[in-house]
Amino acid sequence: MFKLFIKGLVFGSGFIVSLLIFEKLVALNSIEHDAIEDNLNKLMQTPNIYSFDKADLNEKITLASHVFVTKYEESENGFGNAIITKVLKNSETHPLPYSVGDIYPNDSYYLNDSAHKMDGSVVFYIGHEHRIRKSFLYFDGQLAALDYMSLDEFISIFNE
Repeated sequence: MFKLFIKGLVFGSGFIVSLLIFEKLVALNSIEHDAIEDNLNKLMQTPNIYSFDKADLNEKITLASHVFVTKYEESENGFGNAIITKVLKNSETHPLPYSVGDIYPNDSYYLNDSAHKMDGSVVFYIGHEHRIRKSFLYFDGQLAALDYMSLDEFISIFNE
């Protein structure tokens, strides 16, 4: 009888230990699931280049963390340097790593005679990592990608 009691006690202890281990695994999985869900929610709220392309101009301005204007200046070696001329929008929490007068290397290019000479670009940064961006070139003071809106008209939107 005593042996049967001990066997039952050992079986019950093993069962309780396995339930406790199972409970801990479920709790860990729940914590990991919550972390994954939080990261996914943050990712879904971060504007991406695809949603930006589909947005109208006002939404683009709202989604952008930084907006600035560059003007191309030819260097001695025939390289077109994009010089920042105006900063129209700048995130206070993650300021732009460039200022007026700096060369913006991502929009600089080699000039060639067959290409239409570009005056400059309007650059949108999306997000705070200074990685995702969109550039709109302007020619003769007009932004072709924005239905040939004049650069002055575009800049005036930020002065309202």
